[in-house]
Amino acid sequence: MIIRSLCLLLILISSLISAKEKTDDEYFYFPPNGNDFKNQNQKSPSTTGLETDIVQEINQYIKENPYTRYQIKPRWALWRHGYLIHVEGDFYEIRDVASLRKTWHAMIAGAAILQGKIPALDQKISEYEKELRGKDRSATWRHVLTQSAGFDYPYGDYPDYAPGEMWTYSDINLVHLCHALAKVYGKRNYFNNYADVAREAYFDAIGLEGWSTQIVKDDSFGDYDGVRFVLSLENMGRLGLLALNRGKWKDKQLVPEWFVKELETKQTYGMKVNYNGPMMALLA
Repeated sequence: MIIRSLCLLLILISSLISAKEKTDDEYFYFPPNGNDFKNQNQKSPSTTGLETDIVQEINQYIKENPYTRYQIKPRWALWRHGYLIHVEGDFYEIRDVASLRKTWHAMIAGAAILQGKIPALDQKISEYEKELRGKDRSATWRHVLTQSAGFDYPYGDYPDYAPGEMWTYSDINLVHLCHALAKVYGKRNYFNNYADVAREAYFDAIGLEGWSTQIVKDDSFGDYDGVRFVLSLENMGRLGLLALNRGKWKDKQLVPEWFVKELETKQTYGMKVNYNGPMMALLA
């Protein structure tokens, strides 16, 4: 269910990103604070430059795609430049957005840089994660955000890669990211009310309400996998708009524009890639 929900939410995000053409504040609609459908500014597809049959096309995709067609209650929403085009399903229902949370954790790191809490992406996270040893102590925020820190190695026949050598899907990476971000914002670790971290970073500033966090043991991973965000479609609309406008909400820059631009581009060129790393072996 989590994977299927993620796929539906990705439709929302991909629609937002593909809509980006310019960044004039007047070009976007920023809903006022509050978890209320009345705050949305609804438009038809054609009035925002979209094809008139876009809603039908998305529903057809959901019906035919193997990851979404078994949804009992498909749930998705489409915005264009902050204007709400269509909602399918419960606008307020909150769900664990699974791996999509990584984007919003990464944006917290960006907000911390803008707020002066993190000096640079090249700072070593061992400044906060004191238990890291060996090559892991050299991992920087940049390595962690690009999932190339190498925390999973050595593994099997693979050596102990230095940070920046190997990209691998990794929940251990997310664990260290969440712990380090929590400590940046004055917490003991991410078990110490991580929601406060998200609020201070930018959640409150974009009027995000009605969301929650949860910390669970991943059955496939066999351990905790960091902080999960439990979000509604309304929440996703605000978060997507912040990313679309490259970290700026109305007239206030909350995440550096350069940081969001880096998130939009591939930052792992030249690295080795292991798609069947330790996490995938556990999931198999």
